[in-house]
Amino acid sequence: MYAHADSLPEIATKKQRENWIGNQTELIRLLTEMGIPPEKFDWRFRKIRLRLKDGSFRPAIRAKGYCTVLCVLKPLLAKDSESLANYQLFEPDETDTSYFGIY
Repeated sequence: MYAHADSLPEIATKKQRENWIGNQTELIRLLTEMGIPPEKFDWRFRKIRLRLKDGSFRPAIRAKGYCTVLCVLKPLLAKDSESLANYQLFEPDETDTSYFGIY
C-alpha cells in the first residue's frame, strides 16, 4: 500500500517487477521458508485501489504468483524390493483404475 498514486513504483517491465518482488521482505521470507525461489512463479501484477476499513482508498500493487508444485508423499515400491537402497519403483498398468481413475 502506498500513500499516493505518484509513489507507486513502475511495474511495466520484467526488471521493474523483479525489483518490486525483491523489495517485499515478508514475501521473500515466506518463499525462502517454502524453498521456492520467486523465479519459479508466473507473476501477474496490477495497480489497484485498496479500500480501507474507514471506506477510504489507498493505491497499491496486487501481485499474484502461480506455480506448479509436485510432491511425492511416499514412493510406490515393487513387491520384490528389499530395502530403499535397492528399490525398484512400482509402475502400475495404465489401465489399472485403482491408480488411474477416470474423472
